[in-house]
Amino acid sequence: QMHLCSLLVFLVAIATTTQSQTLEDAIYQTLDGNPCVWLVDTNGGVGCHTKRSGVVGVLHYVETSTEVEQFLASSSDDRVLVMPVQLLASKVVVELLQATNNSEPSKVQGILLLEGGVPTEPFSPTYKNPDTRPASRGNQEQTDFFWNPNANGLLHKALPFPLWHLGANDSKAIAEKALFNKNLTSYPYYAAEIVAFMYPQSTDNTESCIKRGTCKPLGGHSTYAPLVPLTNDSKKEVIFAVAAMDSAGLFQKKNIGANGDMSGTVALLAALDALLQDGLTIPSEWDRDVVFAWLDGESWGNLGSSSFFNDIKSFSCEQKSGEAPYDSCSSPSRPSLQFSNIKLDKIHSIIEAKQVGSPGKELFIHQQTKDFTTPVSYMTSEIGESMDGVKVTFAQDTRTPGVPPSATTGIIKEAPELAKKSVVISDHKAEYKNQFYHSIFDTRENVDADLVCKAATLIARTISALARDLKSPDAEVERIVANCELVETLLDCTTKNSTCALARKFLPGLDEQNGGEWPTHYPSVVSSRISLHQKFIHDWVFDRVGHKVGTNCSSSEDCNGTATCVASVCQDAVVFYHPAKSLKMISGWSDWVGGYWMVENVTSEDILWTESDWSPIGLRIFKTSDPKIDYVMTGLAVGQFIITAVVCYLIAKYFPQKIKVL
Repeated sequence: QMHLCSLLVFLVAIATTTQSQTLEDAIYQTLDGNPCVWLVDTNGGVGCHTKRSGVVGVLHYVETSTEVEQFLASSSDDRVLVMPVQLLASKVVVELLQATNNSEPSKVQGILLLEGGVPTEPFSPTYKNPDTRPASRGNQEQTDFFWNPNANGLLHKALPFPLWHLGANDSKAIAEKALFNKNLTSYPYYAAEIVAFMYPQSTDNTESCIKRGTCKPLGGHSTYAPLVPLTNDSKKEVIFAVAAMDSAGLFQKKNIGANGDMSGTVALLAALDALLQDGLTIPSEWDRDVVFAWLDGESWGNLGSSSFFNDIKSFSCEQKSGEAPYDSCSSPSRPSLQFSNIKLDKIHSIIEAKQVGSPGKELFIHQQTKDFTTPVSYMTSEIGESMDGVKVTFAQDTRTPGVPPSATTGIIKEAPELAKKSVVISDHKAEYKNQFYHSIFDTRENVDADLVCKAATLIARTISALARDLKSPDAEVERIVANCELVETLLDCTTKNSTCALARKFLPGLDEQNGGEWPTHYPSVVSSRISLHQKFIHDWVFDRVGHKVGTNCSSSEDCNGTATCVASVCQDAVVFYHPAKSLKMISGWSDWVGGYWMVENVTSEDILWTESDWSPIGLRIFKTSDPKIDYVMTGLAVGQFIITAVVCYLIAKYFPQKIKVL
């Protein structure tokens, strides 16, 4: 009797297992897109996440601020709002997201943002003073000056529900279903299931989640390139040209930072190209050495600048390998020790490009001490006065505290003595002109390529004059002009088309699938993995300053000696990666590869960003029925179970002869 009942249960289970995946595929439509994720710093968690089971809500389409207000005033509950991405900047949506807690947790379950246009109002989700330290985050209004007055701080808040930004194809699919719902007055409606579970608890901070092993420190890979190999016994001073190469934002896959960060990155690349034009003197003949550096992780606590200049100041290698200029350190891991030949007291000047692309015809020279008589500030101004099509002036505004938030901020923190020797070139005298700083709206259309090209020319000319110890610009300086077509190409590759022809030159396996819908400059977590953006910057510089030493190649294993395979050709160059990570993060294995992490000597002034470990996250769309029908179906299932149990009981009672099961 019981054998028969067991066989029935077994057959039902087999049928359910084999058909469940097919049934699930028929019910759900899985979408890709770009979620807002959960990050943790020394104050706690920020960003978006859900409970492990996710959230579910009926799709509700809104197209204007008025429609959002009408929905919030309605009796509708359990809705996932679907809206054009530009509506994210509206006052009503910002206020909805700024709520400390979701006061109406059943009202809005999430927001899906459709690919669209640019808002008419400003939108910047970071701080009003972007380099604010955790200890003063509660005092954002207690200052006389804001670099970024349009900021709303969403990037540094625990948001009340998940946000999901969709690409063009998925936007079309979602919009159709949300509009379908809008024309209905009863079930069935289309609904969304959003799962974005991130492991650290909402109350965790960096120290606690690192101890639990539920998060990993943010970090990346800077690139630096001495134009001439540096030696420990050199008597020459060193000039640095630097730029940040990463960005920040609510959505990791669309951290573009076109003007906020990439305008400076591209200006520095174009300045390097201009300095190496044929017919100019070669760097080995200059009176001073020049080092170009693209610093990673700057938007997340000046990771690249702090790491690099702290290593210049106090690095100690326990185990060296290789020979100069290609010697490296295996413990702690550094791909090159070229930086160790630089002494802080030998640094002559530092010039940085930061936000040099806002439409206009002006560039400004910032200095922390506002002593505009130092060699680097004086020469930059002298050269700027002779340039056509742009006005270059000192940022003499008594309200500003010094240089704007930049890599130079991190450099000065590590080496205060460099404050007088450093300048930042920008497109703003005081408050940012960029209304979309660190937002998804800071795109290629937000950048004036001509001004970026002018900034590149200014930097290249200034470096040439300082490197040759000129008292005033000469004819050779005047001949240096940045290639504006190159600037256009680099801007397109870094802010608009991550699979451009130039990118594919250095990343041969790149295609539209693994390149992604948008370029992104999020640094990721500390690891040995090199991102597409990090490799593109490194390999472009390597190709520009290097020389070919062999034949075609598919990897560096095909090259002899110290040569590296770049752009499918064996080349030699003094261009290296350098780890960008917090100085307070100590690894139990290797600070290059990672391992288990420890936090050391943390103070309230430290910025320690970590990324939460992810459970599988996803977005699915399905058609939901009336809850009343669900109750009926549940009742029928319970009834079916009871009937099955009764049948088994009757079989056992009235058919005593056992049925043999083969």
